[in-house]
Amino acid sequence: MEILFIITFFIQNIIYLKYIVSKIVSLKISVKYIYLLGILNVFSGLIWLTLLPQSIFRAYLFLTLFYCIEICMFYKGSFLAKISIGLIMIIHLICISTIIVSIISLIIGESMNYIINNFMLLTLTRIIAFVLCIFIMFLFLKIIPTKYWKIITLNHKETKIFLALEISGILCLIAGAFIYNEEILIIEHVFQELILGLIWFIVEYIGIFIIIGFDILEEHKIHLENKLQLDKIYKNALIKKSDVVIQVNCQTGAVISYIFKGLLNENSINRLYDNVILELIDTQIHPNDRAKTKVLASFGYMLQAIEQGINQYSYEYRFCEKHTSNYEWFKVDVIIDKDNILDKITALVMILNIQPEKDLLFKAQIDALSHLYNKTTTQTLIQNCLHQEQHGVLFMIDVDNFKSVNDKLGHDKGDAVIEDVAQELTHIFNKNDIIGRVGGDEFMVFLKAKLDKVDIRLKATEICKALNKTYSHNNLDVTISASIGIVNTSNNIKTFQELYCVADKALYNSKNNGKNTFTIYNSNLSHFTPPPLKNRLKLLNFLEYKNYFRA
Repeated sequence: MEILFIITFFIQNIIYLKYIVSKIVSLKISVKYIYLLGILNVFSGLIWLTLLPQSIFRAYLFLTLFYCIEICMFYKGSFLAKISIGLIMIIHLICISTIIVSIISLIIGESMNYIINNFMLLTLTRIIAFVLCIFIMFLFLKIIPTKYWKIITLNHKETKIFLALEISGILCLIAGAFIYNEEILIIEHVFQELILGLIWFIVEYIGIFIIIGFDILEEHKIHLENKLQLDKIYKNALIKKSDVVIQVNCQTGAVISYIFKGLLNENSINRLYDNVILELIDTQIHPNDRAKTKVLASFGYMLQAIEQGINQYSYEYRFCEKHTSNYEWFKVDVIIDKDNILDKITALVMILNIQPEKDLLFKAQIDALSHLYNKTTTQTLIQNCLHQEQHGVLFMIDVDNFKSVNDKLGHDKGDAVIEDVAQELTHIFNKNDIIGRVGGDEFMVFLKAKLDKVDIRLKATEICKALNKTYSHNNLDVTISASIGIVNTSNNIKTFQELYCVADKALYNSKNNGKNTFTIYNSNLSHFTPPPLKNRLKLLNFLEYKNYFRA
């Protein structure tokens, strides 16, 4: 029994010194010396155990002084803080021991004096008390974060309150220990001691929770004030930036606030968000964008985002102001804020006109003269199609005699030629095809279709016919035409660079063979049988179709 007492008391002291005291105040010595302190505390415990039967007051006075002196010597911090921490162990031992002795007294039907004078029973009560102390300490270390335990050491006012509470409890329990002198079992006295131990144990932790609770409340108050201040600043900034700002209660789906161009729209407050937003979708959003916008703008979609842990998403649509027919692009940003303190979820819906940005993006992608895609954008769009494994045919088109137009007829007429060529290509090809101007007189078209779905020869013939024109100025005439190189995507040609290189070679083959013609590159002649033509070129991997549309 003595060995079990020593082991239990040693473990309790190691846990108390290493995992509780060391987390609240800093050690002056190395952590490894805690085990030496634990051994020293075991000897003090044995002395305490021998003093208990003689005098409970002296026994607990000895243990109190021992722990307080030990913590003051080996730990850093203010004097009051260290004393209050030293008394934590004493208040636990007295309260729990009082409760355990009272219960055993009632169970065996013997007085409390009998228990403390019986070495085996006394040792057993101490072992049970130590085990309970270990369990309770670990429990409260898990429940209460370390930073809140440190409050007692940082705030002198709260330290004094906590210390006064501990001293009051210890004195009250020791003062009531006269019952231990009664050799006859008096059940009323035992119950009195049991209740006293329970009450002071509860009061001790109520005091801890109250002291910590005040700090938590203060912390939450500061956090809430800061959050409200930041929210106010943030919302003001968003209101200034956005055309429309709608705040939605995600628990009810009602509109909390609706600000249109800086002014509060009171008619929309407390209405269901879906009803407010659907009025705009059904009447003023572009027909092609309505179906998608109805889904993304709905309250149901917002709830799905919350369930999936998504706190922000965006979408765009074209919107037309009332009494106008001009659609402009708008972007909607939805930010969902979950406030755990207030147990509230709100969504901020910000609608901003992004037509100026779209215009800038359009200008960055479009060639100013031809109003077709510029070289960079054309290449990027074709690359995207190839990455998506879309089949297609690339046309490289060069305007024949364009230099003569500039030299003989002037650059203004040259600009007009470029505009005419761009317009003709736009008429020949579908709006889903990629049409771009990639050089001064060079154009590129990527027709999005499989080879068996389109007549390439017919398209090439249309281009040659449409671009074969004569321009005049000051009695000078210049006839332009088109030299075309054509290549389709295949297993051997998958990247833009490969397509471009082959189409460029095919183009120069057309140039070298009289212009106003097209050359189709075929990666596998055995699988392609061209129609009979007068001037078929006997070149490996190239088939040329000459078309004469000259006047």
